[in-house]
Amino acid sequence: MALEGRRVPRTAIAAVLTVAAAGAATGVTILGHARYLNGYCWSRLPLPLGIAGGSGPTWRWPASVVCTLEGAPDVVVPDLFPLVWMVVCGATGLLVVWLAWSWAVRPPGVSAPPAAAPDACT
Repeated sequence: MALEGRRVPRTAIAAVLTVAAAGAATGVTILGHARYLNGYCWSRLPLPLGIAGGSGPTWRWPASVVCTLEGAPDVVVPDLFPLVWMVVCGATGLLVVWLAWSWAVRPPGVSAPPAAAPDACT
C-alpha cells in the first residue's frame, strides 16, 4: 500500500519530465537548425555573380541542404551537421526520459543495511 502511494507521484513527476525533455529537445533542435541555416546559402557557398536572392536554405533529409537561388538551378550541399545536431538533441532528451522513468520505477530505498552474515572462521 505504501509502495502504491509513493509510485503515483513518482510516475507523475516522470511523466512531467518526459514532456519537458521532449519539448526541450524539440525546441533546441529547431532553434539550432534555424541558427545554423540562417544565411547559409549566402555565407557558405561560392555563388555565381548576379545572384542576389532566393528562397533560402532548406534541410533535406538525411544530410543535405538545398539552396533555391533566383536565376540559377537549385544547389544541393551535402552537410551532416543538421542530422548530427538532431541525433544529439534527441539522444539527450531520451537520456533524460530514461533517467526519469528508471527513477520512477525504482523501489524505495532500504532504510537499514541488511545484517552482516556471521564470519565462518569465528
